[in-house]
Amino acid sequence: MDTATKNTLKDFKEYLERIYHFDRVNSLLFWDSIQRVPPKGARGRAATKGAIAAETMRLQTSEEMKAFLTTLRPHVDEMDDLDKALVRVSSRTYDFYCNVPSDLYAEHEAAKGEAIAVWETARPNNDWAALVPYIDTLIGQNKRLAECFGYRNTPYDALLDYYEEGMSSAILDELFGQLREAIVPLVQRIQLKQFPVPEFLHKSVPLSVQRRFNEELYRYMGLDPEEVMLTETTHPFSFNINLHDVRFSTRYSETDFASSLFSVLHEGGHSINSLNIPDEVEGTILGGGTSAAFQESQSRFYENVIGRSRAFWEGLYDRFMEAYRPYIGNVAVDELYRGFNRCEPSLIRTAADEVTYCLHILIRYEMERDFINGTVKAADLPAIWNRKIKEYLGMDVPNDTVGILQDIQWPYGRFGAFVSYAIGNCYNVQILREMEKEIDVFGSVRSGTLLPINRWLGEHVHRFSQVYTPNDLIRRITGESLNACPYIEYLTDKMTDVYGL
Repeated sequence: MDTATKNTLKDFKEYLERIYHFDRVNSLLFWDSIQRVPPKGARGRAATKGAIAAETMRLQTSEEMKAFLTTLRPHVDEMDDLDKALVRVSSRTYDFYCNVPSDLYAEHEAAKGEAIAVWETARPNNDWAALVPYIDTLIGQNKRLAECFGYRNTPYDALLDYYEEGMSSAILDELFGQLREAIVPLVQRIQLKQFPVPEFLHKSVPLSVQRRFNEELYRYMGLDPEEVMLTETTHPFSFNINLHDVRFSTRYSETDFASSLFSVLHEGGHSINSLNIPDEVEGTILGGGTSAAFQESQSRFYENVIGRSRAFWEGLYDRFMEAYRPYIGNVAVDELYRGFNRCEPSLIRTAADEVTYCLHILIRYEMERDFINGTVKAADLPAIWNRKIKEYLGMDVPNDTVGILQDIQWPYGRFGAFVSYAIGNCYNVQILREMEKEIDVFGSVRSGTLLPINRWLGEHVHRFSQVYTPNDLIRRITGESLNACPYIEYLTDKMTDVYGL
């Protein structure tokens, strides 16, 4: 690489650092907006956030950015992996935004705002009809966005790639086909062996007790209170403000202590991922995690693979019972394990157990694929939804409030984003199997320490963040691409143990 190109690369990195700091400000503003702040300040905070977002987009699509990319793209083969990734990710963002006409972008943002406002009223009122014209508009806009982004096979592929770099419906048709063929009959077998809901799960536990234990729990995971902060929000979140400032949250219910506990494990997993990203990556535009699916693979790994394992409750048992025994009574380790892993189909995705969760994502995937690639209209969607819920989960949907109206993602126009949750479930077991070749994962968990696991993930997964594409990273870690088989085997083995199948 000649001297002039090296100087351009240096200037490019300094330019990207400005974008990074604007992005961090946006994260701080969003974090502030979900805290207990003066409600009358919402409009002013939104205006500030909008101004910062607009400036970030301006920097990402400026003539200066265009000049940097024009100069650097021909030289990527001469760069190290980190610098290649800076050019790759910046190019993706630049191309996405520059290929979308400004009027379409503005119309789409306005349509999302209108649809969300209608959804907030339509959902509790079981009124899908009120949302129909807005969903049709959003579907039409997403089809236009797909044309702007470009695709090889189907319009939906463009949206999948937007949220999960390199993903396509051809890959996901095979993945979800395997999940469907394995999980649907597994759930049916479980239902024949179903046991009653354990009483301890719905015992009343004071919120103060839950809060104290969850503060202890995140330390038990290996998180440092000097670097993380746990708070309460309506919907649990995790935000990486910088390498030594990660905020995450949970929500509490006096009659459902498990909800807050497993939210801490889930969001704590995100936080461990964020804190394991090294300085040279975190301080760039690459520090947000490899992809949404990889982020979810880590949060759901700590929540489900570790947090719902028998080994975890053997290691945590004395501490847990010291806090909870006065409220739930004497509950044996095996009863905790079986109770926390109980599988029962639910109409609500966010309340789904580990086994049935992917079926909720499958339903949304199949519907999105068909209405983006085809001519399905919003008015037809409730009937399709209800039929698929019956087919895959064996349940009748009594109304649209607990059916097609339950999620905000479609009113928000996020078609193609749901699949990340299911992909993440598959990634996390693929990664587990590799980890088990080098360390005694569940032996460590049983002994009461997650630190060897945190270190292994930091070295093999977290430190790369967006340096590699999702497929490149999973192949780097495991030697293979996305594969549903390890996850299916894991679910089958666990449910055979829980239910004696």
